[in-house]
Amino acid sequence: TVLVDVNPDVAQDGLTVTASHGDDLQDDDAAFVEVVRRLDAVTTVSESSRRDIGTHMDVPPEAIDVIPVGIDPGTFTPPPDGQRRDSDSILVVTSADVPLKGLVHLLEAVAKLRTERPVTLTVVGSARPGGPAETTRDRLGLQDAVRFTGPVPESELIDLMQRATVVAIP
Repeated sequence: TVLVDVNPDVAQDGLTVTASHGDDLQDDDAAFVEVVRRLDAVTTVSESSRRDIGTHMDVPPEAIDVIPVGIDPGTFTPPPDGQRRDSDSILVVTSADVPLKGLVHLLEAVAKLRTERPVTLTVVGSARPGGPAETTRDRLGLQDAVRFTGPVPESELIDLMQRATVVAIP
């Protein structure tokens, strides 16, 4: 069962999966709190999220497993000795073209930087046609400075990261 709209009756039997962002953790969302309390297992990505879930959902911290989001440092390495980074390159990896991801703010920052120096932005991900990123890119005249790659294989992502001077996390 995947919970989209939280219904406490759903969490009775079977597998229950729910995703939450920090702003979902509200004390006044009794249905969500009830669901979380009835789960067999709770996992989160950080110690701070564990504390927030414990505080807002009244779940003992020892009942919450932390599985950090991360990368394999043996695979994602700095560039080899002698390989130069592209001095004008900024890289961002985004999972969705939605305001929450901050891509519009990064595009605005790139436009400001371009008044002072050459800058290119490679977005590993896609812009929704007519979505916030495409609209902002076009409004700011950044068509020649911003490239959306769509999904890329891991080897290409590593290469992009090794060549970029800045990897942005908006």
